[in-house]
Amino acid sequence: MQLYFFDLHWDDECFADDEGILHFDEGSALYYGQRIADRIGRDVDYGSLKVRVRSEAGVMLAALTPSQGRGVEQDALLGRNRSLAATAYFGEPCPRIGPAAGS
Repeated sequence: MQLYFFDLHWDDECFADDEGILHFDEGSALYYGQRIADRIGRDVDYGSLKVRVRSEAGVMLAALTPSQGRGVEQDALLGRNRSLAATAYFGEPCPRIGPAAGS
């Protein structure tokens, strides 16, 4: 098990991870870092968020950003994409289902 740190960077702010988390290997640490980026990127409007993963020796392994799918998901959930929301709302009406035959 190796100790990895996950520092959060966005705009001019930074929160340095001073505790770290134990992982089996770099792949596991990078996966965990991507999950952090996706979770924060989905829940909060941090378009410039980067999660920097570094080893116990201080070597930076990666700078991860939220997955692109998260931005689309966020737009859909929060209604920020007005043109798409307007099309969905004012689009063709749903077809009505008539009464069943013999009712």
